[in-house]
Amino acid sequence: MASSQLDAKAYGIGQLITQRKMFVVPEHQRAFAWTVDQIEQYLDDIASSHERNATDYFIGTVVLQGLPETAWQILDGQQRLATTIMAYSAIREWLKARGFETDSRQIESEFIGVRQLGGTYNSRLRLNSENHDYFQRCVVQSMPETELQKELASAPKMSSNYRLVEGAIRCRKWIDEYTKIYQTIPEQAAQLFRLSSFIETRVIIVCLDVSSQIDAYVLFETLNTRGMDLSALDLVKNYIFSQLPNSSDVSSQQKWANIVNNIEDKDADDFLKVFWTSRYGIVSKAMLFEKLRGEYKREVGAARLLDELVDASEKFSALDDPEHELWKPFGWQCRQRIGDLKLLGNRQLRPLILGGISNFSSNEFTELVWLLIVVVIRYQIAGRGRTGFVEKEFARLAQSVYNGSVRTAADAHRHLLTMLPDDVSFHISFSKLAESKAAKVQYLLLELEATFRSLARNFTREDYLTLRTLSSSVSPDYIFPHRTGLEGIDQYTTQIGNRILIEDDLIRLPPGKTFQSMPNTVLKRSSMELTRIISERGNWNINEIQTRGSELASLAVRTWIFPQSNSYR
Repeated sequence: MASSQLDAKAYGIGQLITQRKMFVVPEHQRAFAWTVDQIEQYLDDIASSHERNATDYFIGTVVLQGLPETAWQILDGQQRLATTIMAYSAIREWLKARGFETDSRQIESEFIGVRQLGGTYNSRLRLNSENHDYFQRCVVQSMPETELQKELASAPKMSSNYRLVEGAIRCRKWIDEYTKIYQTIPEQAAQLFRLSSFIETRVIIVCLDVSSQIDAYVLFETLNTRGMDLSALDLVKNYIFSQLPNSSDVSSQQKWANIVNNIEDKDADDFLKVFWTSRYGIVSKAMLFEKLRGEYKREVGAARLLDELVDASEKFSALDDPEHELWKPFGWQCRQRIGDLKLLGNRQLRPLILGGISNFSSNEFTELVWLLIVVVIRYQIAGRGRTGFVEKEFARLAQSVYNGSVRTAADAHRHLLTMLPDDVSFHISFSKLAESKAAKVQYLLLELEATFRSLARNFTREDYLTLRTLSSSVSPDYIFPHRTGLEGIDQYTTQIGNRILIEDDLIRLPPGKTFQSMPNTVLKRSSMELTRIISERGNWNINEIQTRGSELASLAVRTWIFPQSNSYR
């Protein structure tokens, strides 16, 4: 680094905004990510420091690259700078609405926008292309709150722009609440002037100026070794762009932007861990960056890593979304099974699913997902936990899928036989199953209903699809009421043998009533065959619960089996 440059200087964050004039978020940086809770905490901390007359309030570092005559690239610190400008925008709107036009314009010219001589008025901060238009309209420009609410309604829920607009609205409400402790408008304005000055000069941020992406990478790596809470994705990003000869290349920046957009609402480090595990085996979060850097060396490795992350991030984004476009070529069966895995819990399976998408044919992948459902159901119910063992087994299998030694679902099944509970163990455990999650009980009973019908008559794929669509109109209920308070009874009422599916539009059993009081008016009217046959039994008691639990367990053994024993699923 003999020819590199690294300078550090402390500023009030308002001074930094004013003196550096123009900032830009590179396209490969992630989009705006702070939630309203994080924004409010940031403002509360500043206000608390101000109110106790603190000399300074330190908020960390910002890393910039660029030259004074150009816009400074923000390599770290986007969230704090954007939120600070949002706060100043809220102060501007408060002052403007109460007739302080001169002060409002001063706030705008010093902290929100700037006009170059002979040029036009521009925002002091330009976010990446995803956020720029929303930030320009909702923060930089003066917009009535009614229009802000319309912008919020139009932004996709859970998106970065939704958070941005929601944050801008929250900043305005926070400023309103902050001033209400004073009685008169002049007193409230004076308090805002004091707060604005405090943010400008005494909310301290250390600005680290770097002359290149390589310097930034070394800096981030050093901060990470010092225990700073940096995301592995931040380190990977800076490593990749430090190795590429032209880090400002539009194509490379767009690739990174695609990665960030694909995993926008996901845990970035979890994505990287899944990515690595799907190829090279299990890894701890602490070792993740070192492993990646060791595998993808120098320029050619960094370019390969960038391309592989783009591909993997798109697939990763689909793992919890059965309606994702990625699944369209796989067909309805695969989409449904992906949704079932999400319900059952797919976290430990993600590396294997990610590897299967890339390395299995469409039909084999669909069969693989069914195998995973069978394993998850059986292991959750009869496997006695041991989550660490499960994670290691799936990681080993994912590695075998990636290197090509496992090419079919049947191959995967042979690898998983050691962890797959046998029929006897599964039957015993299922008969006593007590599941509290209603959605999972609904899934189990619908699948058992399908098996029950298929054993009685010809049951087609269309029949199965029709049955599964009933999930929107039936809910799990108890035969013998739950929480009766009767000694020796309540421990059995949560068991699977005491659970039924009943249509939402049928009259529910009143509290304290057993099914015997209304078998003809309720149970016999259900379209669920496993529910209707309850009305044919005698008095419902513990023995009946246990007997029915065993019957359902026998159906379960024939339901969650690989390879499938039917043609309709």
